[in-house]
Amino acid sequence: MQIGNHEIIQILENQSLYETNAMKTVREELGLSKELSSSVQSTDVKCSEENASLSSRGDVRSHFNLTVGDAKSTSTLRGVRNRAPDEFGSFKEIPGDFHTQAYVMECLSRISGPGGFFYTIRQVLGRLKVTPKSFVDIFKEGNYERNMDALNNYFWGLCFAAVISFVSSDSFPDNETLSEIQSRCGNVNDVLLEKFKVYLEDVSQSDNVAAYHSNFIKTYGPLLLAFHESVRYGNAKTREACWLSSLVLFCALNKKNYKDEAYSPYN
Repeated sequence: MQIGNHEIIQILENQSLYETNAMKTVREELGLSKELSSSVQSTDVKCSEENASLSSRGDVRSHFNLTVGDAKSTSTLRGVRNRAPDEFGSFKEIPGDFHTQAYVMECLSRISGPGGFFYTIRQVLGRLKVTPKSFVDIFKEGNYERNMDALNNYFWGLCFAAVISFVSSDSFPDNETLSEIQSRCGNVNDVLLEKFKVYLEDVSQSDNVAAYHSNFIKTYGPLLLAFHESVRYGNAKTREACWLSSLVLFCALNKKNYKDEAYSPYN
């Protein structure tokens, strides 16, 4: 469920009523109040009272106290909860995405750096502030946004270069074939996309450099873009997939805490 501005404004405008209803619900679930809505039938009242008497305070508390933080915070909270479940069992950690995306960016810079990322960004595009150190100090001096833009630009640059190479190759259909597909299907997009995928696979098998850049086009670049967009637009399923996909990065580059978070069932 996504909560937009309209729902937030409604909650704020009716804050007292919202808090009253929330408190009433909590008290009923704890068995501290027998006051129920008049719309509830007598049989439902009996079942609710029986369930309230069987519910323990710990059962209700386990639904509260969701905490959001970086990997170190969630790791610490998990350790505290495991050592003292009675006191901290109601806390459930939710790893934050801001720091996670930063370390995904650092991993991608270390993977793509030797293959031309830093040369392209610094020497071709003239972005001299994008350096290996800027990824280490990613939370300082505007490095986060600058590095994000650099990686995304590098990703799209590789995509354009691959498409240009594909168009000039023997794998690209001739005009007659494209015209026939256009008249039969109404567009040539699907056919070109499938042929482009096959082209990338073919050149990757015969050229290690092409395989290296192809991995960034097919895997690493889309991962960062999808991670950023899923958080921005509240797409939980895509965010979940990005966390799982980041596991291989964090394992390969020894990001211990984030490796554990990516593997954690709490995500």
